[in-house]
Amino acid sequence: MIRYSETHGYDRRVYRLHRHGKFIGEYKTPEELGKVVDLATLVEEEGRPDQPEAPPASPLNRRA
Repeated sequence: MIRYSETHGYDRRVYRLHRHGKFIGEYKTPEELGKVVDLATLVEEEGRPDQPEAPPASPLNRRA
């Protein structure tokens, strides 16, 4: 769920869907979102969508 304020000062809460890094749409309710995608298959993103997290460090690259 994304929460933000519009230019007129109204708070909006929407469910934002991205697929393979591309924006698909915003949906007001889980029911609306469920018409587009199977909710059981969704994975929540960690952090901000525009700043992907760095991959975990490989134990092979660690210095002794």
